[in-house]
Amino acid sequence: DTWPTVEVTIAVNKIGNLDLADNSFEVDFWVYLDWVDTNLVKGEHYTYHAEVGSFELAKCHREHVCDDRRFFNPCIQVENIKNTGEDLLQHADEMPIVMDEVSRNGDE
Repeated sequence: DTWPTVEVTIAVNKIGNLDLADNSFEVDFWVYLDWVDTNLVKGEHYTYHAEVGSFELAKCHREHVCDDRRFFNPCIQVENIKNTGEDLLQHADEMPIVMDEVSRNGDE
């Protein structure tokens, strides 16, 4: 088994409080991770929810009760940060979001 290739996009919303003496600054940003996980099987790991027009993970995965944890779910770690007491990953998704289907041989 190998890890999938991950596309990383960083969207910087705001940079402020630049302190040259302290070598510090504050930044508000989003990190988006996109990858193709060919281990996910439609009907077993996810389904298409026609009412909302999007894919969703199977209920057992959303509720963390499945033993099947074969799918890829990377975590983000931010290093060299000041401890502000804030939950820096408060908007992070605990589980992957299925955005589109790709066949196992790579064709859409």
